Amino acid sequence: MAATVRKLNIGLAFGVAGLAAGAPTIAVADDDGMTVSLAGGAMQSDFTREKLGAPGGVVDDDFGLYGSVEVLRDIKPGWDWSASASAVAFAPNSFTDLGDDISDESSLTSDFDAGIANFDIGRKWETSRTSLRLGVGVEALSTSQDKGVSAFSSSGGGSVDSLQSNNSRDYVGAGLRISAQAKAQLAAGSPFSVYGGASAAATRGQYSYDKGLTYTDDVDGPSGGDVSASGNGGLGHGTLDVGLEYAPTSRTAFRVGLRRDIFKMDADSGILPDELPDIFGSTIKADTVYVGVAISF
Repeated sequence: MAATVRKLNIGLAFGVAGLAAGAPTIAVADDDGMTVSLAGGAMQSDFTREKLGAPGGVVDDDFGLYGSVEVLRDIKPGWDWSASASAVAFAPNSFTDLGDDISDESSLTSDFDAGIANFDIGRKWETSRTSLRLGVGVEALSTSQDKGVSAFSSSGGGSVDSLQSNNSRDYVGAGLRISAQAKAQLAAGSPFSVYGGASAAATRGQYSYDKGLTYTDDVDGPSGGDVSASGNGGLGHGTLDVGLEYAPTSRTAFRVGLRRDIFKMDADSGILPDELPDIFGSTIKADTVYVGVAISF
């Protein structure tokens, strides 16, 4: 399941980012039309460093890509619906530690991916220079977090011990989502506006965990085993968004902005074997710099 979820998330992230050529959700006013928006950008996070508890400069930041596509359609004056899909895909982040002795070495690789789909109904209020939209709907998402660890140690007598561990943590779920967006022109008649937005989703779904472990020494040879666990749980996803919009016409708008995604994972207690630590409780924060374009029809 881990490989399948990961491939779907990476494919969605790079496919959407490629279509976007960089771009996010933008609502261009049209009482009777449809708006298609594309978004893309570069992401940064420090979830690997936080997981290891390492200080800055010891482990590099995590870097990835963000992409999204949205269709917004007016239902009647003041009301609309919106459907969107977005994805994040981080490149594997590797860290190697030679320890105190050149004969001892350990390395770790970690990455994170997520695919998100939303549908909501929105209520809009507009004046000559400002607009506000509140939306209520549902969010479906999947996440995949992979980690690989390897270590070896050689003694002076030529004996070599090695450890290889690969584990994945996946989630698929859905739940209620609320959102708000606001925009204000910098001056009357100006094509430039500032905007901001926020959303929060509380989902319920299925967690799964797979771990493979192999230990090898010169005396006993290889040993190890696989561990799998699954169970229900929740995952909260929130976003914050702010930026500048340029609308040269009433049907075209461009944006540049900053976005933060927050993923809060929380599985039900007791789903793991007693000998395993609680690997399902964590928070991942990711910041994105993006550009965007929207066209209304």
